[in-house]
Amino acid sequence: MPATPRFLVRQDDAFVYIDIHVPYLSLYCKPYLLNLTFPLEVVDDDRAKAVYDINKEHGTIFVHLPKATPGAHFPDLDLLTTLLQQKKWKPQDDGLPDALPKPPLIEVVASSSSSTAEEIETTMPAPAPMATDASLLSFETKAPPITLHIGPPSYGFNNRFTDFFKVWHGEVSEILALPLPDTTPASDRSVLQAAMEDKDFDVERYLIDFAGADEDEYLAEALRFAPFWASLPETKPPSTSLIQDMDSLSLDPVFSFTEAEQELLRRLPHREHLLSRDEQAVLFGGLCDLLASYAYDLRSTTGDATVESAWTIMINSATLAWLNPSADLDLVAKTSLRRMLTYPLLRQHSLALRVLDDVHDILARGKRVVLRCLLQIFDILAKSDQHYLLNTLFLDDYCVWIQRQSDTALLDLAQRHKAATHKLRADKDTCGWALKHMEAMLTAATSDDDSSSEDDDESSDDESSDDEAS
Repeated sequence: MPATPRFLVRQDDAFVYIDIHVPYLSLYCKPYLLNLTFPLEVVDDDRAKAVYDINKEHGTIFVHLPKATPGAHFPDLDLLTTLLQQKKWKPQDDGLPDALPKPPLIEVVASSSSSTAEEIETTMPAPAPMATDASLLSFETKAPPITLHIGPPSYGFNNRFTDFFKVWHGEVSEILALPLPDTTPASDRSVLQAAMEDKDFDVERYLIDFAGADEDEYLAEALRFAPFWASLPETKPPSTSLIQDMDSLSLDPVFSFTEAEQELLRRLPHREHLLSRDEQAVLFGGLCDLLASYAYDLRSTTGDATVESAWTIMINSATLAWLNPSADLDLVAKTSLRRMLTYPLLRQHSLALRVLDDVHDILARGKRVVLRCLLQIFDILAKSDQHYLLNTLFLDDYCVWIQRQSDTALLDLAQRHKAATHKLRADKDTCGWALKHMEAMLTAATSDDDSSSEDDDESSDDESSDDEAS
């Protein structure tokens, strides 16, 4: 079985260069198989060559592939998973018409009916009209809609999985918050999730954290923390000027993936996703949810993930904890805020809003920044004895899917998520809990206690003065 070797792809105006690490090279490279699909054409002529350097990392082949069009820019050469995905056959590849005729979905082989539908309809007598008492209509009630569940509930990335946890020998509660994932219908998850959040929200704990916010050093560190994307530029909106687009084009991406990230990209499944518009919208909503959960953990640990990070990322995410992604960005942002105020260590409204701002900032910097965040989530979950299964359910596919998305689409998503965050910032009670009322009562009670303390101090001073005078 040939192994996919470690490789890198570079380019200049004339060539595409492939560096292939092959320390176990035999004369005809039998141990390795590297099949790449480039976005544009290369040619095989006398300029093409391959050079083997035994001193470079114990064996590396440098392949030089001339570009069919000198100066052409090959996009996304750093997104290695997309290069490993094989191009599907199309009719025009073999000189056939672009669209081959499709067989009919329904074909009538024989017909024994001697009457048409019109003839049957005209020969049947019309039903006699029936008198109906209008007063009886007020007693009619509409039957509730009936939902039919055919087969077990599905979940995971684009609902790819069913009965996934039946082979898990441990407790599902070690991985998810959803108690019965293999039997709970998708339509019930939102209701159960919201009810559990209302039950778990600790008013006393929230007010204690609210009152001590000014003295909370961990909160201050989390708010001051500068994540890696802060130093990177935002994606520019598409321009109507071709000259501006060419000026902004670069052969090199804004940043380079680390060797560990490149290795993970090579290991990802070479899977193509065919999605409808509605399915794509749900994936975008789930992406925002995952990024919020990741950004919270990044800030709360100041960039140094802990053994609790996998649980934190899971519990803050409705997508992971309840297998319940949503296409409604207002609901996605609201749910992220509710969970950040209910479950993790730092339950501060100001930190939750900062995290939601991080989601906008990540998306606005393009798919490479988003991909790095997803790869870091993958790495954190992979190190957990239980939560590694969430990589199979979601992160594997998300890391592949995001490489095919456009920066323009992510920039639009960033703006829509920012609008949803603005609603939560404008009114604290949008989250569903009367936070402003609770905070106002606590502030008033604290003010009364301070006033009482001042009165007691003044009374004590007066009594002391009277004693001295006597």
